[in-house]
Amino acid sequence: MTNTESKILTYEQAVDLACVLRSGCFRLVITNGCFDLLHVGHIRYLEAASLLGDQLMVGVNADWAVAALKGPGRPVNTTVDRLYALAALSCVKYVVAVDSVRVDEFIGDMRAAVWAKGGDYALDTLDNGEVKSAALAGTRIEIIPITEGFSTTTTIKNMGSPYLMSAKCQAQAAQEVRPEPSLRPEPSIVHQQLSNIDPQPCGPIASEWGDLVAHIDQFDRITELLVFRFSAVCRPEDSDGCKPKEEKEPRRQSDMADGLAFQSKRILEITAKLASMLDRCQL
Repeated sequence: MTNTESKILTYEQAVDLACVLRSGCFRLVITNGCFDLLHVGHIRYLEAASLLGDQLMVGVNADWAVAALKGPGRPVNTTVDRLYALAALSCVKYVVAVDSVRVDEFIGDMRAAVWAKGGDYALDTLDNGEVKSAALAGTRIEIIPITEGFSTTTTIKNMGSPYLMSAKCQAQAAQEVRPEPSLRPEPSIVHQQLSNIDPQPCGPIASEWGDLVAHIDQFDRITELLVFRFSAVCRPEDSDGCKPKEEKEPRRQSDMADGLAFQSKRILEITAKLASMLDRCQL
């Protein structure tokens, strides 16, 4: 898994990670949007947002939501492609697909220190539900000035066609039932090979392999936070009422230790299950 791929989280992973960050007194910054055709305006905005805290997480609207927000012909790029492009930016720490038009639930679930929005919004023009959710979560709203002259809509118009939506995006957005966006990067070669095994009991191996990779990934993330926990500085204005570092340290150690213990247990369980399956399949 590359560094870029490791930044792409499922929604459940994002919620868990946000909890770990809060317990470690890291100031999480969240923002959200379509980010269809990445341009200079997007990048400057995300760079500015990343300076508002310790780590920046970007929520990306799913394909059907982009179509609902932007109209016919959008999105140009699929959810997976947009996630990957954003994850490649050094200023972005994590990306996650948000399967909704409004992000009030996303804001409430992440309980970040800061929610950043672009300067094309003002506090009185933001969605009331989203503003209320931020208030309940103790999340401060920051409006970042936009870079004039850059927008995906303008880029599309300059390319000569308002209907550049890919066939894959059209198929997803046209479904009556909201599509379940793929929240993980493309599977590894080993995962692909295991997916091609049809006879039972070999069929479930691919699923178990995916779970194993996910738990190892989470184990690595928590370990990284644990290693750097002593550099975390609690600030009086933190949204969760962060206590001074000396008082917070035992709780942080306990939360992270519990997380490592859980991930270790699941890794051992799945590894044993995979070994049994592989033995029966004679692979």
